[in-house]
Amino acid sequence: MQIAPLVRGTADVAVQTTWLKEAIERGPVAGYEAVLDYPPGTTLVMWAVTSLLDLPLEHAVKLVSAGALVLGALIIGRLVSGRAAIATVSVFAYPTVILGYTDSLFLAPLAVAVFCRQWGTRLLAVVVLVSLKWTALILCPVFLMVWVTDVGLSNSFRFRRVIGDLTPALVAVLVLFFTYGPRTLIYHLGVSSITTQSPSANAFNVHWLISWFWFDGAPYGSEVYETIPGIYRLLFQVLVVVLIGVVTLWGARKAESYAKQITCLRVVVIVYFLFAAFSVHENHLFLAVAVSLMAENKAKGGAVTVVLATAYLLNLFLYYGFNGWQRPLELLGRAAVLPGLSVALALLWVGIRDSLTWVPWRRGLVEMRDAQR
Repeated sequence: MQIAPLVRGTADVAVQTTWLKEAIERGPVAGYEAVLDYPPGTTLVMWAVTSLLDLPLEHAVKLVSAGALVLGALIIGRLVSGRAAIATVSVFAYPTVILGYTDSLFLAPLAVAVFCRQWGTRLLAVVVLVSLKWTALILCPVFLMVWVTDVGLSNSFRFRRVIGDLTPALVAVLVLFFTYGPRTLIYHLGVSSITTQSPSANAFNVHWLISWFWFDGAPYGSEVYETIPGIYRLLFQVLVVVLIGVVTLWGARKAESYAKQITCLRVVVIVYFLFAAFSVHENHLFLAVAVSLMAENKAKGGAVTVVLATAYLLNLFLYYGFNGWQRPLELLGRAAVLPGLSVALALLWVGIRDSLTWVPWRRGLVEMRDAQR
């Protein structure tokens, strides 16, 4: 008997299943040749769990993703609170169990990277994040700058501290490089940037809106938005680099503040999602939503988390419906621009709001207002 949530999902489920089949038949290293644009971590985890538990291949992607969601929630419950864990499961159940996204694999290492006290473990968790999906690279500048600042504030012998913190992460990187080969990893990273030429791959962002008007209201205009001049792409890439650089420098101040780290991580993902001009997909807001859900009482901002989660789920639902194969966005016709515009404006509001909390006078007003609630 087929279980509906397991046999449905987006087209990505079939692609991931093909990659997993290659890994099972040829081994996780040789089978990695079949992977198009992912680092090896996702397929490696899928292969290991599927082989260990003897899961049915046709259901393995969703079963492993669902298990990762539960494991991530348990770790979040341990490091943060039970309420944060329940919120995490509630928000990501639909994308994971119904649509079949493997983003839930991020949850456990992301929680460790954000909340663990030992920087050696945190940096190792960052490497694990990047090994799962290349989109985690956008978090690296913030983590590294906060770590550098934290080392600078340390009273212990700094050289020994640096060696101790970096060793686990460097060992993990070297293992990946020697196992899969640096040329192979760099090739897959390059492919991930060029396989989809459109700046928006179904993500409700600035480029999606521009493509909407460019192609006169085509709901999936972003999918054919490929004939743009190189200067367009260059200008937005420079904008993203500059904005992430500014956010990272802000994150270096008061590195011991969890609230500052969380808002910085959230903002860099929003900047990438809204403005990056290469292959930004509809699910790439996951990291911002996840870190916001994990924050709970570490950083005030329940409204921000609700807005982020709503924008994320609305984007997914309008493109894939209840089972991953519907397209409710097409039923809206020209009115489809309204939810797209709403999501982009909501994300812009979150980014500006978070940024204003870093301004001394504005931060004081926000803290005073939160204290009065």
